[in-house]
Amino acid sequence: MTRRDERVASLHRPPGHGVDCAHGNGAYAPGWRSGCRRWRLACFVVFAQPAFLESINWRDSDNAWAVACAAGGSFRRIAAERLILPRILRRQRLDLLHALSLAAPPSLPCPMIATVHDLGMMAYPQYYPPLRRAYLSWAVQDSTRRARVVIVDSRSVARQVEERLSVPAQKISVIPLGIDPVEVSNRTRRGHVLMLGAGEPRKRADLLAAAYRRATRETGLPELVLAGRSLPQRDETTPHGRIRRRPFLSDADRDELLSTAGLLVSPSLDEGYDLPPHEALARGVPVLLSDIPVHREVFGEDAHYFPAGDAQGLATRLCELYAHGLPPPPPREVVLKWGTRTWRRTAEATAELYRRYYTP
Repeated sequence: MTRRDERVASLHRPPGHGVDCAHGNGAYAPGWRSGCRRWRLACFVVFAQPAFLESINWRDSDNAWAVACAAGGSFRRIAAERLILPRILRRQRLDLLHALSLAAPPSLPCPMIATVHDLGMMAYPQYYPPLRRAYLSWAVQDSTRRARVVIVDSRSVARQVEERLSVPAQKISVIPLGIDPVEVSNRTRRGHVLMLGAGEPRKRADLLAAAYRRATRETGLPELVLAGRSLPQRDETTPHGRIRRRPFLSDADRDELLSTAGLLVSPSLDEGYDLPPHEALARGVPVLLSDIPVHREVFGEDAHYFPAGDAQGLATRLCELYAHGLPPPPPREVVLKWGTRTWRRTAEATAELYRRYYTP
């Protein structure tokens, strides 16, 4: 994408450790980068502990490099973003800055593109600690105001950014997320009900657990697996089922759980895109989603739905889908469609914005 005399930096602020770093905000920078290895990048600046950098192997075959600017704690992260980051960027003599997750410094040596995944901190403030909510709300308004273009994952988020942040529609570009290329597995579906990203309160793992308990009072269901950081690692037995909670998963364990699931469920109240259903459909696993605008926009008729926030409605749908054994897999054409929507497509669309908004 870039000539050797053009220098681009990308900034990423992963949300935490564990399975949540394998999708959503945590997956965006690694996935985006995997699709743009042909391009010469000046640097990646990653706000994370060294263990996170090693776990996703930032230092590999291309010209990018990562800097662990801060390790834990909201105050230290904010201080690093405000004080340390500007010095790093000035040394790089950049032509363009892409803030992948709002880690933009107060002063910039070059034009900026900003990515906004969602506005959960504004739509559902009760699920965010006060300091984090206040900082993220201020940061998203500040970065979108200063950016030349704002990238969002879906039209639903584009409308929110336009309405809540007063960003002009012509300044917003919708670029859907992607996945790493996958091969449809021949592994036997064990049939378990799976939720990924269950550690975030707005994802409503509590609703799914309550619905599962209701459903298993009347009928037997395969076990429910809830995976996500901040979860207690404990199991629970219901009258006709079992709930397993897994706060951390290796990539191999995550892929195994996803590929052999009978059904992936996402009961979230708010999403910018929602990667796990995309990953599941590409592996031939059916999905059951909360009926919210972004799910309808992104997944359309390829998913099953239940009324958002309705535990009884979710329990009913679980019983219906498992009434005759495992839920039927999605049609082959659906699996192929979602399998082709990779990070490379996301990276190429982003490169086009670089070409459009980079001014030598």
